[in-house]
Amino acid sequence: MNEISKISTEDIIDKHGYAERWGFSKRTIDNFISRGMPHLKIGTRRVRIIIPEADAWVHENFGASKQNPAKIKTLV
Repeated sequence: MNEISKISTEDIIDKHGYAERWGFSKRTIDNFISRGMPHLKIGTRRVRIIIPEADAWVHENFGASKQNPAKIKTLV
């Protein structure tokens, strides 16, 4: 079993949804991605973020953690 098959569709979100989850702007998420935040590039424009990996990256780089993540619909 590879790493990708262990990821639930509930753990994947688009940039807009991840920005809403943290209260950031979409541009901030773009900046995070350019600084190395884990993400999946789909085609030439689409980006999806694996929530647990991105949250760990944000915590590691900024010392922030999400206490009560917003319950939002994830997009795949």
